[in-house]
Amino acid sequence: MYKDKNRYRAGVSFSATDPYESQLALHAMKQGKFSNYIKRLIDRDMQGTPVKRHSEPMSVNNRNIGSVI
Repeated sequence: MYKDKNRYRAGVSFSATDPYESQLALHAMKQGKFSNYIKRLIDRDMQGTPVKRHSEPMSVNNRNIGSVI
């Protein structure tokens, strides 16, 4: 987290190769100002407002493919 005189700045990264994370990034970018959207989500969480959560799809690669089949 970065702090200057009057602001804190925190970055969020999304994987370009993970379809789920790419979908999250695309959705967030469609919401208008990214910073305001994230702040609203944090506020809802702090207020205890239920948020519809989606299950994260399991990534499948050569290491875990045996557990899927």
